[in-house]
Amino acid sequence: MTGTEYNFSKTCFKSPETVDYAWLGWFRDEYSTRMHQADVDINDDTPFWLHATARLLPDLAFYDGGTSPMSWTKNGNAESFGMSITLAGEHVYKTGDTDVLVGPGGAVIGGLPDALVTHTNCRQFGVKFSPRLLAPLVPNFADMPLISLPAHTQAVRLLASYLKLLDAEEVIETSEAQYLAALHVHDLAALAIGSSRDAMVAAAERGGRAARLAVVKQDILAHLTDPNLSVATLAARQRLSPRYIHMLFEQEGMTYSEFVVTERLTRAHRMLADPRTGAHTIGDIALHVGFGDLSYFNRTFRRKYGVTPSDVRAMARADDVEAQG
Repeated sequence: MTGTEYNFSKTCFKSPETVDYAWLGWFRDEYSTRMHQADVDINDDTPFWLHATARLLPDLAFYDGGTSPMSWTKNGNAESFGMSITLAGEHVYKTGDTDVLVGPGGAVIGGLPDALVTHTNCRQFGVKFSPRLLAPLVPNFADMPLISLPAHTQAVRLLASYLKLLDAEEVIETSEAQYLAALHVHDLAALAIGSSRDAMVAAAERGGRAARLAVVKQDILAHLTDPNLSVATLAARQRLSPRYIHMLFEQEGMTYSEFVVTERLTRAHRMLADPRTGAHTIGDIALHVGFGDLSYFNRTFRRKYGVTPSDVRAMARADDVEAQG
């Protein structure tokens, strides 16, 4: 693979709208058996569908996928250590004579199971870990059996929230950011496993803070258009102190206010550059993204982008006319 393939860009696979026997034959023989060393059995009583997105970093592989009822059985010697978080439906993991049922919010972690069965439509996050990053936190992790983590375990919730935040990124370009993202995921996985006391402390300090910040950012983005959004209201919803929230952002080299303003400006720029929002005035857009003061919006917009909101709108309209003409 080239270096660009490790920048977390998306590789998507989706079954066609109408699945025929020829496509199912290819799916079984090529996609499943040859590429993934697995035998697949599809439930003939329900229409088959599968939608999966894979993303890679140098030390992390991330999968987000959903499927109709099916079973997957390992037929090769492929080995890896990972974690699967069930987001919807139920998954049954089979290892030897042991069956592990995992419902929404639950997870399994360990080596590849012998088989995976779903009886309903399901969706899951999957993560493949790097031995290099996991070994210092979880000694002898390769010998650990597949273990089940109860639904809504705190470490699993935090890891799922952090993965959702990462998944919102189009790419992760710099090697430093790639390493930190992978490190935080491994830290949270170690917390979920329950490693040695010293490793747990190190993981909690790094991964716990990163995941908590991810949850805080998600809350901000959900309420970004509210002009009354404040660190005090955010802290009350998250049951944290305002000072702790400020500290979380400071450790990332920014302030709470800088994050909020940057996200609001980004949304405003997208709306101004979109011909479909041409009927909205610049004032309407400023209010929509959460700015209560139009003068302040104009000043901060020009400081960030080097042009005015009117300039962005004019350029977008010119590009639209050129594209249509």
